[in-house]
Amino acid sequence: KIEIDEKRKYTLEVGNQEEKTNQLLSLLEEAKREYDDREHRLNQLTLDIQNLTSRSIEINRKLIDQNTKCEESSNKLNRASNRLEVAKNLESRPYMNQMGVQAIMNAQQSLAGVFGVVSKLLIPQIGYEEAIGVALGGALYHIVTKDEESARNAINFLKRNESGRATFLPMTVLFNRFISREHQIVCDNSKGYLGAADEFVKCEPKFDIVKSSLLANVIVCDTLENGNYLAKLLNYQYKIVSLEGDVIHRGGSMTGGRQKDNHSPLSITKEINELKVRIEEYQNELKLHQDGLFDLNSRKSDLESDLLEKRIAAAQLEPVLEAKRAKYERLKDDLDQIAPNLQQDTQSFEEDLIDLLNKAYFKRDEYTGQLKSKRELRLKNSQESERRELQIRQQRRDLNGLQIIKRDIEIQITRQSTNIENLMNRLSHDYQMTYEFSLTIPRIDGVENAVEEVNQLRSEIESLGNINMTAPQEYEAVNERYELLKKQYDEINESKEKILAIILDLDTIMVEQF
Repeated sequence: KIEIDEKRKYTLEVGNQEEKTNQLLSLLEEAKREYDDREHRLNQLTLDIQNLTSRSIEINRKLIDQNTKCEESSNKLNRASNRLEVAKNLESRPYMNQMGVQAIMNAQQSLAGVFGVVSKLLIPQIGYEEAIGVALGGALYHIVTKDEESARNAINFLKRNESGRATFLPMTVLFNRFISREHQIVCDNSKGYLGAADEFVKCEPKFDIVKSSLLANVIVCDTLENGNYLAKLLNYQYKIVSLEGDVIHRGGSMTGGRQKDNHSPLSITKEINELKVRIEEYQNELKLHQDGLFDLNSRKSDLESDLLEKRIAAAQLEPVLEAKRAKYERLKDDLDQIAPNLQQDTQSFEEDLIDLLNKAYFKRDEYTGQLKSKRELRLKNSQESERRELQIRQQRRDLNGLQIIKRDIEIQITRQSTNIENLMNRLSHDYQMTYEFSLTIPRIDGVENAVEEVNQLRSEIESLGNINMTAPQEYEAVNERYELLKKQYDEINESKEKILAIILDLDTIMVEQF
């Protein structure tokens, strides 16, 4: 190429006018080809930049969506973790409102024959926690002991330390309970019957007597409606519970509803297990979104790298295109100077070239304007993205702060709810009244005198010995059973008298005949 350029230069310097003209025409045609090639390259780069910019905008939109999903998963994970912390806090103190039980369990190692609390010894199957919890009722907090002597020692321990009261279940006085054979047949053929409550509880073999004594004669049904039907068939002689925790007592009375916060040991254990499963699901979900976010960021980085390369190449090509244009114009001027007589012949050719050049200028200006607009838009979008990113970071900090405050408030609410429940239990246990009834009692001015009078009355009541607070209900059930048996007994006696009378008549007739 260097040799060709030297020959062209020599021809332009020493050649005749025709040779110079031909050489300039050749150079002019070559310059046009080079200009067209550079223009095509620049147009292609501009098109690539536009496509990459569109893809970058799409990836940024996906990044915003993915960030939102990550935040949602993170928030769900934080809420579940906070609730798990609250539940574990409750599980670590299951007997807060049972002072006597807590005192015995704290001193279990020093008290011989104390096995533990019923709620820890009997473990319900998954899905039956509510039913077993209400089936046990207050027995959830009863303490199982080896024998009566162990129970007496534990009671004396509570008295010495004034640590409250507790109920004990000596294993030597427990006995197996069961559903009678004829009633079992009725149950097996009734809709909604699931089984006896002890079938849905696991325990160590040595505590089978505890399970049987407390649950073997309690019936579990799927719904309250089916439980009502079965209770009627059984003459209301058994306690029936539903899976939702509704109860049909012996005699037909019913208990149901739902507390806002159920802090029984069985429900807390169930909630902890459910929260652990949900937390694992949220962690997997968060990891999936984070992996997607990492992939999008990698793609964005590669795309921005390609976009930068294209922009640099376009910026480098613009002066080259301008140089090719200047070369073409210079050669055209040289041709005009040395070949005026060819002006007419080349006029059409020049007009075509000028037209092409004008179009090239127009496209260059158009692409330059577009590139400038894209740069300004990119700068504006970048600034807006940074501003929103700062807002998101600030909102995340605010959200984390609010979540911490919320968790503290939830813990405080749980503690206060427990305190209120403790006071309500004390009101029920010590004073045998409900909160609503206590509001109807006039305010007492002499509180100290009233407390002294209450203590005196309590001492007199305790001197009477153990009092069965459920005696009226048990009496009704036993009395109903007694009336039924008495009626059957009277019918049998009546039949017996009739049979004896018939036999006597037969004897008389036989004597007369024979």
